[in-house]
Amino acid sequence: MKFVGKVSNKEVVDFYNASDIVIVPSLEEPFGRVVIEAMACKKPVIGTNVGGIPEIIVDKQTGFLIPPKNPEYLEKSILTLIENKKLRRSMGKEGYKRVLNKFTVEKSFKKIETIFKKLYNDTLSK
Repeated sequence: MKFVGKVSNKEVVDFYNASDIVIVPSLEEPFGRVVIEAMACKKPVIGTNVGGIPEIIVDKQTGFLIPPKNPEYLEKSILTLIENKKLRRSMGKEGYKRVLNKFTVEKSFKKIETIFKKLYNDTLSK
């Protein structure tokens, strides 16, 4: 394990690709961009069950959702993935599929467009 500190945007993908597991132990996380980036690099993600993270990680399919401030769950999840290369690969592949199906830029714009259209139509009908 190596802690490297802050890295540039240019280096981020290289670090994801060099990783076996990505861990996001946030106490607050409005969206979870790091989770999506890691999954786009076919990495299993261990993330806390806060904010937007549970909308991205499918527990035990694309990674593990763990309670915040719970080192025992974190340790168990890390050890499970370290000890099971097949599971890491499977979760990485499933995460990648999930990103392509739900979190591409195009899909995000479509969702935003749908919300704006609904708000606009609701405003006109008042």
